[in-house]
Amino acid sequence: MTEQVLDAQRGTAELDAVVKAISEFVYRYPAGRPGFSEEDGAEFLLQFYPRIRRLIRRYKPSGTTFDSYLLSTLRWQLRSFAIERSTERIRLETACDRSIAYEITGRDAADPPPAVPPSAILPSTDSGLPRAQATPTHRPGRPVHRTVRRLPGPQDPMPAHRPSALRLRPRGAAADRLTPGEAQRLLCLILKTGDRFDAALRERLAPVLGCDRLWLDDRWHDLRDRTHEVRRRQERFRIKRDRAWFRMRCIEAHLRDATPDERALLLDERARWSERYRRARAELDRTTSGPTHGQIAEVLGIARGTVDSSIFKARGELRNARFRERLARLLDET
Repeated sequence: MTEQVLDAQRGTAELDAVVKAISEFVYRYPAGRPGFSEEDGAEFLLQFYPRIRRLIRRYKPSGTTFDSYLLSTLRWQLRSFAIERSTERIRLETACDRSIAYEITGRDAADPPPAVPPSAILPSTDSGLPRAQATPTHRPGRPVHRTVRRLPGPQDPMPAHRPSALRLRPRGAAADRLTPGEAQRLLCLILKTGDRFDAALRERLAPVLGCDRLWLDDRWHDLRDRTHEVRRRQERFRIKRDRAWFRMRCIEAHLRDATPDERALLLDERARWSERYRRARAELDRTTSGPTHGQIAEVLGIARGTVDSSIFKARGELRNARFRERLARLLDET
């Protein structure tokens, strides 16, 4: 691509053809990167397209190829594009639902945005840190890039959790209603209980979680099908354990009235059944209790890491007495 750009600068090649080739490269650049889709590639091209002709005019072959020059520019422009897109998403979801606004930003949509203190404007000295908003300023000499970072504080609390990855619409009294994130975390933790999540509990929890009862039943039955083999293995080891325990008790009852010769035989038999009992208990302990986090993620259609964090945070929330009281009031309404 370097030779084509140089020919376009000299006027021996058609500029529009070079711009078209660079545009195709820019369009494919975001593809394959986490969080970017083909639609994002189209939006990124529309934003970057006015810069292509300026890049061709400014390029000077001083030891680096045009490909390297273009890649370094695209890297920084894609980071700015991701920051702007994230800001628009937060602004849109904040305007749609107050509960989602609180889940994302830590404050209600009606609250005015807090003022950024002057101390929050720091020079960008570490390129590895995430940039909230980059505003390049120019002065005589070389350009200086400054980054505006919003520091956490009591007037602007940072969000504790991400928004829900499921389309849950919890119902109930406004004062006690769960947020979509709380409902998702509670759902993951309840599915972890397996068979104890019976039909009566599913019927009571469906409106609290904000999902359809039939959808919740389908997810539970799908999870049971995935854990069928594990439950069969658990039942097999449980039968072996109980049988060994019963045989040990019977042998101990015979030992009370046994002769010396019979006693030696009974002790050997009890040792064998004791070993079987120990192995059955060890196998039962090694068997997974309930569905795994990966199986729950497959059933709900979310990431495995989301299930891990949801179950961890839900256990912490249930240790809070006020949260348990809220949940009890919601269940009483159903």
